[in-house]
Amino acid sequence: MYMQFDAAREEARKERVNQEMKTEQRLKEKDREIAFWLSENVKIPQNEKDRVKSQIMRTVKRELEELRGGHVEEILSILPSELQSYLNSHMMWKKLKRVPKLDSLDEQVLKEL
Repeated sequence: MYMQFDAAREEARKERVNQEMKTEQRLKEKDREIAFWLSENVKIPQNEKDRVKSQIMRTVKRELEELRGGHVEEILSILPSELQSYLNSHMMWKKLKRVPKLDSLDEQVLKEL
């Protein structure tokens, strides 16, 4: 019985280690995806990028640990409301710059809009 218990315990430990490795790999993938998504969709001042990305990654890590996963596009919906608002307000700049008639306007004019 002891050998069976020991083997079961070792198997559970291996599964846990394997799950942790998968979670870490998924976190690395999400980190790259989020960095790309932020650069493409959100105009955040350079001095705030690391802080915002760190907040996002903490939330993503919690989600992955709870095995919910999620696509990078859906990350916004799981963030705290204040961070959602902050990102949404900065996402508008990139969206406005994609509008052909607005792409030549400078930031000050876009802010006024």
